[in-house]
Amino acid sequence: MNTFSPELSQWLLGMAEEQASDAGSKRRADDLAELAQEAALEELAERINAARSIV
Repeated sequence: MNTFSPELSQWLLGMAEEQASDAGSKRRADDLAELAQEAALEELAERINAARSIV
């Protein structure tokens, strides 16, 4: 199982929001937010699959 933690996702989202304040780095902030969201979704999918394998 992946060792990704929700805290990492929150940290990445926080970084994305900080970067969003600078117009030049808006694209980078969007990329970071997208990466955080993808990681969170992957973690959720892994947890669902793990739960299904128990049943």
